[in-house]
Amino acid sequence: MTALTVTLETRLKEFMLSLSFEMGDELLALVGRAGSGKTVVLRSIAGVYVPDSGSIAIREETVFSTGLDISVPPPDRFVGYVPQSHQLFPHLTVAENIGFSLTRRRDQTSDQQRDAVRRVDEVLELLQLTRIADVLPADLSDIEQQRAGLARALSLDPEILLLDDPFAGLDTGTRRQARSELSELRRLINVPVLLATGELEEAYEIADRIALIDCGNLLQIAAPRQLLMRPSSRRVANIVRSVNVIPGTVISATGDTIEVTTPLGILRVSDLSGIHGEVDVVVRPEHVRPLERTESIASEQATNVLHGVLTDDVRHGTIHALTFKPDDAYQDVELQIFVSDLACQQLGLAADQHRSVELPPRALHLMLRSGSVEATGN
Repeated sequence: MTALTVTLETRLKEFMLSLSFEMGDELLALVGRAGSGKTVVLRSIAGVYVPDSGSIAIREETVFSTGLDISVPPPDRFVGYVPQSHQLFPHLTVAENIGFSLTRRRDQTSDQQRDAVRRVDEVLELLQLTRIADVLPADLSDIEQQRAGLARALSLDPEILLLDDPFAGLDTGTRRQARSELSELRRLINVPVLLATGELEEAYEIADRIALIDCGNLLQIAAPRQLLMRPSSRRVANIVRSVNVIPGTVISATGDTIEVTTPLGILRVSDLSGIHGEVDVVVRPEHVRPLERTESIASEQATNVLHGVLTDDVRHGTIHALTFKPDDAYQDVELQIFVSDLACQQLGLAADQHRSVELPPRALHLMLRSGSVEATGN
């Protein structure tokens, strides 16, 4: 069953937010820079923001529709919403914050009250908050405040959990711990999660799929590896930092091999998309393969082998970022290459060397040069 279906259009200060997507029982990360529209999407689903037009269905039950004149109040949407600030009541303990929505009704029966207390205890244990149940928010650590916010959202047994940039404001070590705890929590609960974040690396680590949003438009929605390896447009490629984007034109296609003429010469690409015409060829820096000296000598008839000079070597921890300048390029084209420190030593790579590199056909991806921003699923 589809957990969430969203179609929204609303005028924001700087642009029109217009997007449509579905999600299942998964963790979908809505990724975009600050001001891209992520929070408005989450607030619209939660019912605390009313978009100009569109529809929202949770578990195939419509909770908002301008066409049908439906707008279900937030408490009746069964959505767990954790805003970026967590918004814990400062005068209530952790347990009281978690149970606030469960126990505030005056017409509760004694059985309902007992069920509410039991639920609070369950969530306290689930989020490892039992020992600090009587502590006020001001005396909590950052990670404990985040757990308390999650616990309050989960106390209502929601159909979907909305997290608005939950790791913002945490230091690097605490962010890592928080991501790990969220991944573990997902294994314990059966609740779909829509996570808004500005950090691609976090989404790569914990999301089942990523929805990339920019200036109110959904650019692409795909599994993390597909987003990295097969961006749908140059705009997406720039955002996911696919730094090697080479213009070209498809000249032939045979079986699953496409030949593309580029400033680097003719490149052969393993691709079944049927794409043709003006294209961009994408190859990630970690997939450009420097050849050993013996391979270079025997590479004259190999596929997609380029000869040139390593012009730069910048080390980032255990990774070397090398710049490769091809000899025969008929335009000013350079390739970025990422190589581990061990591989760099084994191959004897260094700046100002004349070396050969291979662009494996299966590591190349073709995009239409039109810059299409159509969303693609996976």
